[in-house]
Amino acid sequence: MRHDRWDKAKMGLLMGGATGASIGFIFGSLQALRFGPEGNKGYMGTIGSYMMQHGAFLGFLFSIASVLRADHDGPLMLAAGPAAATPLTPASGLFARRQRLPITLMSLPSRS
Repeated sequence: MRHDRWDKAKMGLLMGGATGASIGFIFGSLQALRFGPEGNKGYMGTIGSYMMQHGAFLGFLFSIASVLRADHDGPLMLAAGPAAATPLTPASGLFARRQRLPITLMSLPSRS
C-alpha cells in the first residue's frame, strides 16, 4: 500500500504528538511536584501545558521528518547533472560497510 506525503505527515504528527504528550506528562509532573504549579494554573494545568507544548513540538518535527524520509520513485541521484549522476545502491561506496577487525578479549592468567 502506497502512502502519499499527506498520509506520511499525518502519521508523523500522530506519532510525535503521542510521544511528546507522554514526555510532557513526565516532565510536567516532575516540574509540578518539584517547584509547585505555575501561577494560578494548578497542578493539572501545569501538566497539561507541558503535554501540549511537547506534543506540538515533537509532532511538528516528526511530521517533517516522516515526509522527508518518505519513499520515492526511482533511485536516489548523487550529482547535480545528468552526465555525472550515479544512482545510489547498497553496493555503491557510500553505503558500503567498512571492514572492521574483530574484537578479541584476552583472558588474564589465573593466580594459583
